[in-house]
Amino acid sequence: MSLEISRRSVFSLLGATATVFVSGCFGSAYDPPPGSLTLSNHHDQSHTVTVTVTTDGETRSEEFTIRAGKSRTIEGYISQAGTHTVVIEADTGDTHEMEVETTIRANGLAGQAFSVSVMEDGDLITSAGIYD
Repeated sequence: MSLEISRRSVFSLLGATATVFVSGCFGSAYDPPPGSLTLSNHHDQSHTVTVTVTTDGETRSEEFTIRAGKSRTIEGYISQAGTHTVVIEADTGDTHEMEVETTIRANGLAGQAFSVSVMEDGDLITSAGIYD
């Protein structure tokens, strides 16, 4: 059996890993709180992404249009504790699936925030991480 890995897959994995590493280790002026969704578009065209979150058998789906060169964060997009299956579908045809973990602590929601980025070449990159 032969395993073939495309350059696109390698660069997507490296980009997502670098995003999580830099965001989690070095922080930024603004780290999104747990359960937040950050949408970014680095492409020169607007794109539409559909975000579907399934938690405990309940599913919600929402469509977002991200203008070229823009980004925004929606705090509290996931507001309950649990393991959330998130599927992101872009108008480019790319689809990604990931798990986002959140818990409830005395001071509120804890766990992961997640991000969706359309890159300069139109590729879709997704990541989830704990931000301090």
